[in-house]
Formats: sequence, C-alpha cells, structure tokens
Amino acid sequence: MRQFLVPDICTIAIIWLATGYLLFFIQRRKDGMSMVAAKSSVALLNVLAGSAVGMIAVQVFDYRLGPTMTFVLCCAFVMGYLSGRIYGLMLSLQAALLGSAGALAFTVIGLLFFSSDKIAFVVDVLYIVLLALIYKILERQLAKHQQQSRNRKGERPRIRKLSVLLTGILGMVVVVFAFVIVMNQHRISVGQIGLKKTQQAVYDEKNNLQVAEITVNQTGFNPRNTDFATGTMVKAVLRVEPEAGNNLRLISKDLNIDAPLKQGDNLFVFNKPLPGVYRFSLSDGRFEGTFTVK
Repeated sequence: MRQFLVPDICTIAIIWLATGYLLFFIQRRKDGMSMVAAKSSVALLNVLAGSAVGMIAVQVFDYRLGPTMTFVLCCAFVMGYLSGRIYGLMLSLQAALLGSAGALAFTVIGLLFFSSDKIAFVVDVLYIVLLALIYKILERQLAKHQQQSRNRKGERPRIRKLSVLLTGILGMVVVVFAFVIVMNQHRISVGQIGLKKTQQAVYDEKNNLQVAEITVNQTGFNPRNTDFATGTMVKAVLRVEPEAGNNLRLISKDLNIDAPLKQGDNLFVFNKPLPGVYRFSLSDGRFEGTFTVK
C-alpha cells in the first residue's frame, strides 16, 4: 500500500493550499459580499476539505482507523481555526465541527475502497472543480454587492443563542458519530470496492503445474477467489504484506490446512485436487477466500 504514499500526501497538500487560498480570498473580500454567502461558503469549504482529507488519509495510514481519525480530526480543527479568523470564534467552532463530520463520514467511505492511486487523482480533480464553482459563486456575490452600501448590525441575542445551540448540537453529533465508528469498525468491509474478485491460475508448462499468487494484506485475500483446472498439480503462493499483521495462520477444513503464515511468500502445493470449491480463511476469522477447481 505504501507505493501510493507520495501521491496521497501531495493530494492532501493540494487540498490544504486550495482551501487556504479560498479562505484568504473570503477574508479579504468579506465586506463586498453578504454575510450569509460568506459564512455558508466557509462552512461548505470545511465540509469539503474534511471529506477529501478523510477519503485520502485512509490510504496514508494503511486503513488503520485510530491514526486516520486522529489525523483527520486535527486537520478539521486546524482548518476551523483558520476559518474563525473571518467571523470569530463561533464560526470557527462550527466550521471545525462540520469539517470533522465530513472527515469522519468519508473516512468510513474511504475504508470501503481498495487502495489505488486513482483515488487520489479523482479526489483531486473533483475537489478542484468544486472549489472553482464556489469561487465563481463568490465572484458573482462580489459583483452583486459592489454597488451597494450596507450597514452591518450586530447579531441579535436570539441569533446568538441559536448559533450556540447549533454548535452544541454539532458537537454532540460529531462525538456520537466518532463513537459509533469506533465501536463498529470490525463490521466495515475494508477495501472491498475495487478489489479484484477472481483470477485464473497460470499454467507452467515446464513444471506441469498451475501457479497462482495471492496477496494477503489488511483488506484480506486479493483476489478473493482463484480458478484452477482439474487434473493438474496446483502451486499457490500467499504473499503476506506487513500491513496484514503478525502471528497469522491459514485455516481450511476443505484443504486440511492449519499452517502459520510468515511475512513474504508462503508456498502451498496440492496434488491434482478434485473439482469443487475449497474454502480457507485466516485464523482470526476476519477474511475468507476460495479455490475453485473446474
């Protein structure tokens, strides 16, 4: 998974730079646009930035939920602090909480996708397009209000109370959301979207056997199923990556296997298995795979 670390970090840097520029633009031009438009744009920017960072951070931290959540929440609150420079502390808290909600939601979504450099590319493109649209909308706001002189009045007490109430509700939502994610992390189907489902074993004419390589990592067996032809010996190579963990064992009643798996290549040979579906799993029961002999 680490081969995608550089593009993922570059994507997060682009997200921060682009968002920071737009926040700076709003801060400099806030007197030329309505307060509603400015605050709404700041809130939307924080949600989008948090969501994009959450999607990418999953790959940076190799699907480890603890470090990922810590990172995205820190990013959300830093971005919220920067946003608060425009309209004060209350907006800063609201922006940070909205960014946190978006980050947590897309952290879960990111966990569902199999690691790929295409994810960073797609997130980059979509994020820049959305920011360009927001920029165009803000420019229209500036053009609309540049001829108007507006007297800004302080917020009424009722509005302030509603703002405090909204901030409290957002805070509770984020805390509950984070708690639910942590408590249900083992129910998330990690890396299943985009994961190769099946492969055909390659025939080695020189040695008269079928060969298949299967990667074992934090998303399980990749691919999940391997097809073999009947009547020929089978050589299966299980390549265990460091992210899969330690002290793993391969268990299969169908294949009569209970063997330890070390990091790196693990070789298993079967002598002309009969047609059928042979199931196997890791000892902790997290993931299952199959060999299909036809």
